[in-house]
Amino acid sequence: MSQDAASREQTKQALLRAAVRVFGAKGFQSATVREICQAAGANVAAVNYHFGGKEALYAAVLELVFACSKDCGRDLPGLAAGASAEERLRHLIHRSVREIYGNLASEDEEHCQALSSLFLLEMAHPSPALDGVVERHVRPDTDELFTILSELLGRAPDDDLVKDAGACVMGQVLFYTVAWPIVERMRPGRPPEMPPLDRLAETITRFSLAGIAGLKKNPL
Repeated sequence: MSQDAASREQTKQALLRAAVRVFGAKGFQSATVREICQAAGANVAAVNYHFGGKEALYAAVLELVFACSKDCGRDLPGLAAGASAEERLRHLIHRSVREIYGNLASEDEEHCQALSSLFLLEMAHPSPALDGVVERHVRPDTDELFTILSELLGRAPDDDLVKDAGACVMGQVLFYTVAWPIVERMRPGRPPEMPPLDRLAETITRFSLAGIAGLKKNPL
């Protein structure tokens, strides 16, 4: 890579990191290109040059949020061929917990907090970029979950009971992403902390398997 190309790539990455912080703090509507460029130490025209505008930059940042999460789950060993539905559910839950909370081990706490804030703001005010992100990063896992639950419950993947059970499983996985301010206030006098991720994932797995068995025995 030439020196000019390296410099351009450095500026692009600086813009992405600055955009994560600014969008995470203010949201898409309130954040300005000028603020992002100032935080990145870049010329105000750099956003148009590298991304084509504010909306495209935000789309790139949103893609980064989900892609970074996926990277955190890649170190989980794969499943053996012919794994049971129970084993596949356990693997999916452990992977999802790592993907969502794995960044907490990062040394860049400010960046991780900005990623989390940006995710929550996007959930509250979805942007047009969310559709593509869901198709690339969320739907494959959701389809996998429904397939597993379909086997465990003996229902079609699009059955309402399968969909409701899937929401219960993922609701447990996502709990700390949306309820952390409440968790903090429920533990006065001592700093709150995330449980070890493997323990959290295993608790969710066992709780889910017991609930699924109950639903199969006494369906709603």
